[in-house]
Amino acid sequence: MEEIELLVFSYIPSERFPEFAQSMEKRGLTVRGSASVLSTPPSAPLQWWDYPNFTTEFFEASKLRKALEQEDSPQFKLLTPLGIHGVLVNPVPDHYPFTYVLGLHFAIARSGEEAISLENLTRATQEAKRLSACLAKEALYRPVFWFIPIAPEEAKGLTGSVNRVVSPSGTPVGVERGFPDTSYAVYGTKPSLEDLHVSNLALVAVVAHHVERGVRGELSRLAEQVETEIKAVEKALISEPASVRQLEKSISELQKIERNLSPLVDQAYRIRDRLIRIKGLVSRVREKCGTLTHNGLFDVICDDAMTVIDAEMNSKLQQIENRTRLVADRINDLATVLGNKNSRTLQSIGYLLQSTGVAFIVFQVLEKTLLGPSSVPDPSIRFLWLVIAAILSGAATFGVIRNILG
Repeated sequence: MEEIELLVFSYIPSERFPEFAQSMEKRGLTVRGSASVLSTPPSAPLQWWDYPNFTTEFFEASKLRKALEQEDSPQFKLLTPLGIHGVLVNPVPDHYPFTYVLGLHFAIARSGEEAISLENLTRATQEAKRLSACLAKEALYRPVFWFIPIAPEEAKGLTGSVNRVVSPSGTPVGVERGFPDTSYAVYGTKPSLEDLHVSNLALVAVVAHHVERGVRGELSRLAEQVETEIKAVEKALISEPASVRQLEKSISELQKIERNLSPLVDQAYRIRDRLIRIKGLVSRVREKCGTLTHNGLFDVICDDAMTVIDAEMNSKLQQIENRTRLVADRINDLATVLGNKNSRTLQSIGYLLQSTGVAFIVFQVLEKTLLGPSSVPDPSIRFLWLVIAAILSGAATFGVIRNILG
């Protein structure tokens, strides 16, 4: 029976890469990406690619063994080193914050049915992660792949169901989701075969980890900040605003909250942009290594990554957008009420002016006709009657206009 192979990837963030490169050099491994190369300003087109620009390298098993022999404790109990796959990302785009992917390739020393047991594979995975941490303590994530030499139609699954798919070259293989014990168990192929596209596997394997354990934390903290600001909205609202001054005060307080939310909204949109570009990276890998019928090994892995990305975009990001939109909606509601109040005030003034004009006309007409000097000789009594008639006609006009025009 062929050996079971295991691949563990470690992702070195950009700010920790110089330290990692120096550490590897002390162990006799000079990785790609010297300070002079990384200090060169990237060209704009490369910086904006969803699918990052990268170069690959491979170190033989003897190099891996020698690098790990420097540790005091015995290293290899279940595993036999097969080599190191290295992927240097340069330039490092905003949505993929890793300069180097270190892929340690091992074979499990045991053979036969015992080697394929979940217990044995789990112990081998733990050992692989410890060895990876020796070389790359700066790494943030360490996804693991098991490569089991069983024909996909014979595989029964260790932790779940086995999907019958094909490799990028069309070879029938099986893939099983193994989390949390491993990322995936792959049946019928291994990393030493060129059609597996180890570099593309390295690029996409971290996406779900990075989104769930990195971006999700950013979004959760951002959502908490938004909720803290939103709590002040209810205090700024008046259930039954009685005056224009109260409305203006509420709008002013809400606008202050909106200003405080503005940088948080900008941050949310930047995270959304990163997620969209991460999704673009996954799509490019799928287009390159998947199949037209969507039944390939990379289709399964990319679909899982897409599911995680969509979950964050449709939950936390949507929640943040809805909560921040609440403030704008409340401001618009109060502005509408304030506008209506001001409009009614202006209408009342207009009605009053029209009524005053009618009263003045009535005063002038009556003074020259029914209530002239010949009809009412006493000027004081005549003036009193004229004023009363004018007031009554003005009030009647105001009432009629208000009832007709609302």
